[in-house]
Amino acid sequence: MFAAVIFWVTLRLGSTLFSDPLVGRLAVLILTVYPNQILYVPLLGTEVFYTALLLTAVAVIVAGQSWPRLVLSGILFGVGTLTKAQTLLLPVILLTVWWVLMRDQLKVFRQIGRVALIYAAMAGVILPWSVRNYWIFGEFVLISTNWGRDATQWQQSQRVGR
Repeated sequence: MFAAVIFWVTLRLGSTLFSDPLVGRLAVLILTVYPNQILYVPLLGTEVFYTALLLTAVAVIVAGQSWPRLVLSGILFGVGTLTKAQTLLLPVILLTVWWVLMRDQLKVFRQIGRVALIYAAMAGVILPWSVRNYWIFGEFVLISTNWGRDATQWQQSQRVGR
């Protein structure tokens, strides 16, 4: 199901960004023989789900930058961030590149507002997980506990009373 979403969104993005349906079709054709796509689709992992999330979030922004679309994109980026924490940086990078490519760069405050709206929606998705992490670990952990302290060490420190 997520692979089908990837193909469909790739078709739409290629056709929309380059204003040519042939580009979208060629992108899907390349994707059908791309080794990572072939090898990851049958596996039960996060890669196909994550790729579908990212492509959909970008496609929502490309289709229009109204506030409902930006909020929906922020929600999708938020779920993507919970899947892979590095997604947290992607919206600001993406919208900065679009701002640099814009013809009228005087609209910097409008672009900052768009980024802020996306991050507000992302915060709505990420914040409950961060609160849960604070309750469980007793310290602020935004998303991931991959800072080098595994669950066994944490449990042992709790037993000792540290």
